[in-house]
Amino acid sequence: MSCALFVCFEALHGNYESALTHMESGVRMYRNRQAENGHSGHRTSSGSCHIVDKEIAQIFSRLNLQVLMFPDFSYPPLAMVTPF
Repeated sequence: MSCALFVCFEALHGNYESALTHMESGVRMYRNRQAENGHSGHRTSSGSCHIVDKEIAQIFSRLNLQVLMFPDFSYPPLAMVTPF
């Protein structure tokens, strides 16, 4: 989650390469978490873990669109993050 905040802060300061680095790290951590949990997650009886994972996936998907709009910075879009 903190990676998403750093992406926002770095982009606001015009540090687009650093923002992209944080974006890649966040996506990598999210995917590792999915792989460790076997895409099923360790859910509580209320399913709150699933809700958090879904929200994080949406945050990174939206940030991916922001990355595409960085000025004077061409980089292929990251593979979209999808919740389980």
